[in-house]
Amino acid sequence: MIRQKTKYLWKYLITFLITSVNIPLFAQIITGERIEDKYLKIEKISDRVIIVGSGSYYYTSVIGIKTKKGLVAVDAGISPVMTARYRKIIEQEFERDDFIYLINTHGHYDHTTGNQTFSDMPIIAHANCINDIVEFRNDTTQTNRSVYNAEERLKGRQSKYDPGSEWWNFYESLLQQTSTLKEAIEDNFELTLPTLSFDDRLSLHLGDITLQLIYFGKAHTTSDSMIYIPRN
Repeated sequence: MIRQKTKYLWKYLITFLITSVNIPLFAQIITGERIEDKYLKIEKISDRVIIVGSGSYYYTSVIGIKTKKGLVAVDAGISPVMTARYRKIIEQEFERDDFIYLINTHGHYDHTTGNQTFSDMPIIAHANCINDIVEFRNDTTQTNRSVYNAEERLKGRQSKYDPGSEWWNFYESLLQQTSTLKEAIEDNFELTLPTLSFDDRLSLHLGDITLQLIYFGKAHTTSDSMIYIPRN
C-alpha cells in the first residue's frame, strides 16, 4: 500500500476496453419467477479472462480472471440476483470455484450492488470507494432516480422506438436490470462494502500472474481504479 499524492489527474479513466459481442445464449435468472435473459453475454477475452453480463448494448458485468492461486472477480454488477448467475457461469467456464478476491473498480451502484454475492472473500477497492457507495445510498434523490423512478423514465424513452429495434432492445435490457435491482433491494439486500483498500497502487501476486491496481485520481468517480492484467 503506497500513500503518495498522485501527480496526474486523468479526466477519463478506462478500466477495460470491451468490444460487445452478442452471443445468442439464454439463461434463467431466479427472481420471484423464472425469466429468460435473452441479453446474457459471455465474452472470452483469453484463456485467463472472461466477461459475463447482460444488456443489449451497455451491459453490467462481472469479469473473471483465472490465476494459479484462485479466481478473481472484477466488479459485481447491478443486482445480487444477476450476479449470482454470472458467478456460476464463470465457475463453469473455468471448471473451478475457488474465488479469492473481488475487486470494485469504483463505487457506483451498477458495479457494487452485487457485492453480497462475493461476501465470502476479501473485497478490494480504492480507499474512496466506501464513501462513494455510502453517499449514493444515502442520497435518496439519486437512488430513487436510478432505481425506483427509473422504470417510468425508461419506458417513456423506449416508447419512441419500434418494438424489437436496437434502441427498443436497449431500454428493455435496462428495464430488466432495474427490475432485478429493485426486487433485490426490497427483498434480502445486504449492503456489502470493500474490506481491503489501497491509496495509489496495489500489486496482487497470484502465482502465475501479478495484477496491478492503479489509482490516477478523480475521474468518473473519486475511486476509479485501473486494473492491469498482463497478457502472460
